[in-house]
This record gives sequence, C-alpha cells and structure tokens, in this order.
Amino acid sequence: MKVSLNWLREFVNFRMEEKKVANILNGKTMEVKKILPYYLQKKSFKNIIVGEIKDISVHPSSDKFGIAEVYCGETVGIKKIVFTKAGLDIKIGEKPMIATKGAIFENGLKIRDKAIFGIVSEAAFCSEKDLGLPLNISSIVKFPLEKLGATAYDIFELNDTVLEFDLEPNRPDLFGIMGFAYELSAILDKDIILPELYNEIEFIPGKNYSSKENELTVNIENKGLIPSYIAVKISGIEIKESGMDIKNRLIKSGIRPVNNIVDLTNIVMIETSQPLHAFDAGKIDGNTINARSAADDESVITLDGKERKLTKDDIVIADGNKIVALAGVMGAVD
Repeated sequence: MKVSLNWLREFVNFRMEEKKVANILNGKTMEVKKILPYYLQKKSFKNIIVGEIKDISVHPSSDKFGIAEVYCGETVGIKKIVFTKAGLDIKIGEKPMIATKGAIFENGLKIRDKAIFGIVSEAAFCSEKDLGLPLNISSIVKFPLEKLGATAYDIFELNDTVLEFDLEPNRPDLFGIMGFAYELSAILDKDIILPELYNEIEFIPGKNYSSKENELTVNIENKGLIPSYIAVKISGIEIKESGMDIKNRLIKSGIRPVNNIVDLTNIVMIETSQPLHAFDAGKIDGNTINARSAADDESVITLDGKERKLTKDDIVIADGNKIVALAGVMGAVD
C-alpha cells in the first residue's frame, strides 16, 4: 500500500517531516517498507512545460526527421523541435510535455540547443520514462486539459513523499488512505477532517434494488456469505481522460490511469478501502446482477489475462450467462 502524505494531510492536519511520520506509524500501526521522496529534488522539472503543437513538417535534409513548432505559453513562446519520426505519434493541436533548455532527463541527458542537419532543435518531447516517473511509459506525455506553460513540477505534484507499507490481512481498514488518517489522528490527538459529500442523486438504491425503469436487479444468492452487494445503472456518461489531479493520486498509489470512470472507482477504493467496479452495460447479458459463490469447477479470466480456477470459497459477480468479476479482486475480460 502506497500512501501519499499530501493526500493524507487532507484528512489530518500535521506538519512533521516524513521520517517522523514513518516512525510513528511504523511503531504503532504498520511496518513502513519504504520512504519514497516523490521527486522533490527535480528542480529541473520547472524547465519541462506544457506546449501546443502549432505546425509539423518534414526536415528538408532528411525525411527520417520531422520539425515541430510548439507554443509553450507567453513566457517561453515558440520552440522548434527536430525529432525522429519513427514511432512518434504527435498531431497538430496536441499538448505534449516539452523539455526546454536546462531540463535534465532521468538518464542524465541535459537539454540544450542542438543543430540537426543544419536546423537547431531548441527543445525535446519527453515521456514518463525520460522523466523517471513511476509508470515508466515510453510514449510521449500529453496533457489536453492543462494550461500552456504549466511546469511538470507542478502538474505531477512533485513536492510530496509516498510511504509504502507492508499490509497485513488482519487490518483491512488500512487498505485505504482514510484508515491511515484515522490511525494518525488518534496517535497525534488531532481531529479527522472528513470530505464533504454532495448528494446529487435523488434516489439512493438499497438492498435488492430493482427498477423497471433502470432495468436492473441485484440478486444475492447467499446473504450469510454476502451480506450486501450494491449496484446502480447510470447512463449518459462520457468516457474521457481524467484530469491530472486524479491521475497523480493514482500514479503515486502505483495504479495506471485508464479513463475517468475506471479512475474514479480506483480513487474511491484507495481512499476508503471499498472495492468498486464499473461494468459496461452493453456487455452485460440480461438485467440481473448476481452476487454468489463460485462452483468448484468454474474458472474466470481476469483483466490481467490470467485464468483463475475457482472454488466454492470464492465470491463472484455474474450476469445471466457469465462471471463478470471476481468480487473485491478484479473484473473479468469481456
């Protein structure tokens, strides 16, 4: 379990150094495996900014290279980038991360003006791998929602420390940020700061929710084993990329951002330790969601591509024809 101290501070007001926080939690709550300063010293990230691609052309001396003109905000202006075309997916209007003069990549490469076949490249596109960020993705980092000229230091909220814990199965309350917040508030004798909840849903479904209008029924086959399973059908949702505030929390928690719906279910799970899963209604057979025990001869292929042999001790979520999730663990492939 990885816990961002910035996120934890939203629930408990404390201003002590990360090592002291780690020692307190290590002695009274759970073993701290690692203290991960979240790139606090990467001051060169202030030279890595969001730009907008205004023009792309082929290098006049070599068709293996392209030339991009990128606007990086009023302060920096237009920067010309000479880039290798092979494997690079960029388009006019996109807003990638631009390493300007003085930026330093994770491998030690310092960005400077460099002539390539007679044309000076004043900056460079960069990936998470170049920046040394946790997901280590090699593709170019793009930020469609961010302001031009915003720095990587601010966008990735690098002024943070992440504590990594070895969790024990007897403390499921610590599978979420709020669990650690309650622990720390008790140890420090400080008030817990709970988030304000906005209830914009007129009707909250209860047990055995069934509605002809929503075409959804939840059926729990063994209430002794499964006291509660709640589902609701929601329509009119646009699937899109999450903002960086959501992405940063997931990245610091070791989870890859996917889209706004999947990301929100993961954010709630990390914060509250309550597992959630979003299903595509178009891929659910029938109008009934069943929460039940698996049969000893059943198996399911989960989203990680692994086939899992099940027993009657496993709890699954199923539609009319197939298992759609291993409850509390992972969804099934389509």
